Amino acid sequence: MERLDNIQRRDLTANDFREHLVWVWNDDMEAHCPLSGHEIVPEEYGTYFIAATLSTVDKLKFDGYLIGDGTSFYAFGLFVKGEELVLNLNLPDLMQKCIDRIRRLLGEPAIELFPVTYESPVTLAGGQTIAGTLSGR
Repeated sequence: MERLDNIQRRDLTANDFREHLVWVWNDDMEAHCPLSGHEIVPEEYGTYFIAATLSTVDKLKFDGYLIGDGTSFYAFGLFVKGEELVLNLNLPDLMQKCIDRIRRLLGEPAIELFPVTYESPVTLAGGQTIAGTLSGR
């Protein structure tokens, strides 16, 4: 996959992921550039931002994206009621604040986010699907 350096975004939106399924950092790591195609080579570009659908144990479904090397993910973003919320599995205190914000946006008294399952239309080189579960703990 080729990095399209002529397109750069400081912040990624749901529309960006509708136009391009995979984004990576630019050389300065100050903006994101999309990749052409729908198949990635893990770790070729370091950190990937990969379009995905994420589902909770409460049967909530979100458009979002995964952040990681293509085979393991340390964070994910969700698009909820026009807002982007990024949950970093390595920062549990900040993650709880995001979960509370999701709950307020949805008007739910409580939500059980984890484990969250994900699946992406993007594949790894060779056709392996990108799908799995994040425990959050």
